Amino acid sequence: MPEHQKWLNQGKFDGARLGPEQKKLRDFYARLLNLTSSSDAIRKGRFYELQDANNLGKEYNQRHLYTYLRYTDKQQALVVVNFSADKTYRPTITIPAAAMTAMGLTTKKFYTYTDLLAPGEPRNALNLTLAPLSAHVFELKSR
Repeated sequence: MPEHQKWLNQGKFDGARLGPEQKKLRDFYARLLNLTSSSDAIRKGRFYELQDANNLGKEYNQRHLYTYLRYTDKQQALVVVNFSADKTYRPTITIPAAAMTAMGLTTKKFYTYTDLLAPGEPRNALNLTLAPLSAHVFELKSR
């Protein structure tokens, strides 16, 4: 049997023959593809880059980390990616007042951040732990 066919499970494409790491990657891509089709901000949102607002922050290495906003009137999302293959970073992400205004949000309110790629409890602050080769998409909601 050719090497590539051993994962296909006789044409079922259900991932049943994948190893643990392969299943983890498959699951991530399934969540990512679902997000790209269901998120208003990701599908058709405006873009606001946050590199300049964060590049002097402790633990923010702009050679490895990339941060930006995607937003519509209905949804605001913060995307944070660690492109390093071997380094974990622990930055505190800053969203400047100008970005909040651009998204139609006020700096006088507090917001929660829910990771749309790794569901869990919403967080109240953007003190992050970014594993190597990881990505997070946080939806902003007022508290």
